[in-house]
Amino acid sequence: MRLMRIRTSIPAVTLCVGIAVGCGGNEKAVAPLNPDTVPFSGIVKRDGKPLSKAVVKFLPTETKGVNASGITDDNGKYELKIQVGREDKAGAPPGDYKVTISRFVQPNGEPQDPTKPAEVPGMESIPQRFSDPGQTTLKANVPSGGGTLDFDLKGK
Repeated sequence: MRLMRIRTSIPAVTLCVGIAVGCGGNEKAVAPLNPDTVPFSGIVKRDGKPLSKAVVKFLPTETKGVNASGITDDNGKYELKIQVGREDKAGAPPGDYKVTISRFVQPNGEPQDPTKPAEVPGMESIPQRFSDPGQTTLKANVPSGGGTLDFDLKGK
């Protein structure tokens, strides 16, 4: 009986070791859990006027990158941050990004607060060429020293 237990344990141990060894081989394809970031901010305007309560998202063009985002204040200013676990970390990792800017409004036209759950479903007020990740024409490069980038969204 004891010999039988050893025979069934060896394949199980071999499988576990194989999985553990095999999982570490492709580290470059996965984003680091806590990447280095640099400060990055800017101003968002719509037809020359500051755009408040908009969500600015930087989506990495590399599959191994992480998203960075910020919410514009009353002056249209955003500051990027990333999510590390349950905490926010200021800045964005250096690299190339496509950018989306989104702003939901209530039925009465007032902007929804993106930091709170919506009481009534909102409607996107920014054209898809700026707000939709598949259609956005906005791009950005975050240099290794950090920086700023302003956006002025034109047209409807």
